Formats: sequence, structure tokens, C-alpha cells
Amino acid sequence: MKRLVCLVLAGLAVAACQKPKGNEFTINGVMEGIPDGEMVYLSKAEDDAMPEPIDSATIRDGRFVFNGTQDSTIIAYVIYQGDKADAKSALLFLEKGDIDLHMTAEGESTVTGTPNNDINEQVFGSPIAKRMNEISMAYADSTLTKEAKEALAAEGDSLETHYYNAIYQAAKGNMDKEVGVYLLKNFRSTFNAAQLDTLVSLLPAARLEDPFIKENILDRVEMVRATAVGKHFKDLVLKNPSGKDMNLSEYVGKNKLTLVDFWASWCGTCRREMPQIVELYKKYKADGLEIVGISLDDAEDDWKGALKKLNMTWPQLSDLKRWDSDARAAYGISFIPSTVLIQADGTIVARDLRGSELDAKIAELLKK
Repeated sequence: MKRLVCLVLAGLAVAACQKPKGNEFTINGVMEGIPDGEMVYLSKAEDDAMPEPIDSATIRDGRFVFNGTQDSTIIAYVIYQGDKADAKSALLFLEKGDIDLHMTAEGESTVTGTPNNDINEQVFGSPIAKRMNEISMAYADSTLTKEAKEALAAEGDSLETHYYNAIYQAAKGNMDKEVGVYLLKNFRSTFNAAQLDTLVSLLPAARLEDPFIKENILDRVEMVRATAVGKHFKDLVLKNPSGKDMNLSEYVGKNKLTLVDFWASWCGTCRREMPQIVELYKKYKADGLEIVGISLDDAEDDWKGALKKLNMTWPQLSDLKRWDSDARAAYGISFIPSTVLIQADGTIVARDLRGSELDAKIAELLKK
């Protein structure tokens, strides 16, 4: 009996010395093209802060391993500093389980093996996501001709809706996970008003206290709700190109329908889509459409130059504060181009429509 007691006590002592089970993680890494003996670093990430190193590993035969424990899921990076030209990094969700990371010599990474990482890989490992990344990289090539850049931009525009919708659907289905919150935070400017409102409504209550979410998302949601479809428009006072203060209300109510178009001369997508807005003006002006452009420029000459070059003959307003624009804040605008349609009685009837959807809505409202 004494022997049995001693064995039990000895077993308890050993158990007390062991690490708690259930929260261990292992990162099995492959990094192509890096010599043996080089160091890679595991760094945790905080909102708007530089990653902070928490561990290091040595590369052997192109491989490395990180082991540890992690009670909750956090965003982290595996970073190889090397020379500037060889530097590489991969984002991952650091959580319990076996995480497999593969990084090519070109810096492309795949991270799988645990729930959050698998969901993230499904989004950004898709063919559309990969092509969007290729377009972005190719567009940065300074040797490209104007025609080649325009072709890349057109292809990117054609894929954009599918790409950002996939991100939205992944966020919507995973707001109870770290990957869903990550997508909300980092792609908040690509979600329209209704999408953002939906995502916020799905956030766990504890997440609503996150300072980043409070400052960068909840405030905008309140603005968007205040200027949502069915609400009365908010009046604004901005300057026209002659420097005169003008109220938005001076245009709303004098026409059957007013299209408020948020844009900027530095916005490539705005410039590419402006010919369509020009055509809408020609097509519907006689039927009661007015357009009021609100520019998020900060340089007066750039603003005025774009008005002439893009043939924008409708009323234009700006406070030349770029993203600090009072108009942007009042309507919760987080991306441009962005549109707001207002009926003659001041009711907002549509937001964030572009292309054929915008044309169809105007035709419907003007009953043309």
C-alpha cells in the first residue's frame, strides 16, 4: 500500500512539472532559397504597431520549427530579415495545433493546419486572390507602358467585386473567430454600408470594447446608420472651385434626384470610372438628375485640373482636407468612388452603387 501511495505521489509530482496539455503549437516551416544557419523570427502583431519578436529559429536544409504554448489565437508573423532584397514575411494565426508554413523563394506563402489558418488560406489562396496579387505586383513595374497598365487596371476592376465579396463572406461566416475579426479590421474600407453593419452586428460583445474597432469601425457604422437608405440627407457646407461656400441643400430638392459622388483626382478607380458618370449626366440630366461631386483632394490645382481633364461639368464641392474631410466623416465614407442617391424630398434612396447597378437605379427612380 505504501508503495502504491508513493507511486501515485510520484506521478503527481511529475505531472506538476510538465507543461499543461491542450494549448501547445508547432510551426513546421519551409523557406526556400535561404542558406543554412540563417535565422527566422516569430513575431506577434498588434494593431497599428510593428511586430514584436517573441522567438527565433535556425534554418536547416530549408526548414525550421517553432514550438510553444498559446492560450488564445493571435496574429503573428514569421520573418526572415536577410538582405533587403531577400527579406520575407508570412502572416499566420498563432493558435494551438500543428501549423504548416511553406514560403517560396519569391516570398509567396501558404499557411494551413489549424482552423483560422485554413479559413484564411481559402480566402487568399484562391485563384482570384492570387491573380489580384499578381496584378498589384505587375502594376508596380515602372517599365510598363500606359496601355499595359490600363489593361492590368481593367482586369483588376473586373475581378474586384468577386474578390472583395469572397472576403466579406469569409468574415461574415467567422466573426466568432480571430480570422473574421482580422478581415473586418483590415478590409473595412472595402465593405459597403450594409455589409459593415451586418459584420458589426455579428461581433461578440467583448470585441466591441476593442479600441481599434471602436475608433475605426464603430464610429463609422454610426455615421453610416445616420445616413443609411431611408434616412434624411445631412446638409454640408463646402467650397466650390471659385472658393464660394455652398450648401448641399442648394442642389437637393431642386431636382427629382441628386447623385452625390465622392471622388478624388488621386484616385485611379475614380478617374477610370468617371467617363461613365459623364454619360449618366448626359443621359439623365433632362429627366431631373443632378450630380454633385465631392472631392477628397487636398491640392486645389490637382482638383481643378481633374475637373477640366475629365469633363466634369456638374457642380463640384470640396474642403480640400483629403481623408479629414468633414463630408467624408458625415456620410461615413471609407472608400472612393462612393455614391449617395437623394430624392427631391431629401430621402436617401441608395448608397454605394456603381456601374450598371447605378445606371439601373437612376432609371428606376426617374421611371425612364
